[in-house]
Amino acid sequence: MLTDRAQRGHSALAQRLPERHRGAVRGALIAIRTYDTSRRPSCLAAALVADADYRAFRATWRAPHRVEIPSDRIVELAAREPEPDARAELEELLDEAAAAGVATRDDLALLRDLATDPSPSRLARQWNLDERTIRNRRNRLTATLREMARELAAA
Repeated sequence: MLTDRAQRGHSALAQRLPERHRGAVRGALIAIRTYDTSRRPSCLAAALVADADYRAFRATWRAPHRVEIPSDRIVELAAREPEPDARAELEELLDEAAAAGVATRDDLALLRDLATDPSPSRLARQWNLDERTIRNRRNRLTATLREMARELAAA
């Protein structure tokens, strides 16, 4: 009953206001009618003002909900080869590096450990080496493997 009376009063007020103010009045009415006191029982006035502000001015800025429409290309996209697994590519590159003699077994083991746990400080403790040594070996091996990967890609 209270909202019906308030709505009639607000409707009369809204007709006398400029259009930009009517949106605020409409937002306030919607906020009052839809406010759930069980969900937000405290700070009622502030919450109503915030809800009215959102409904009147901010809700229109939000991106609308979009429904995805299936594409005709779904069969074509599904038939594509899956993206290569980065871990498998790294293992393949490390195997080729071992076969080419580019890196030692320890270097390759270090790179495998770095792929699993990229923290040089933890690996330094595990390998009983200085952290700087781990980083230097990692950087040197990475540069070597990048060059090798470029050559393989070019071939």
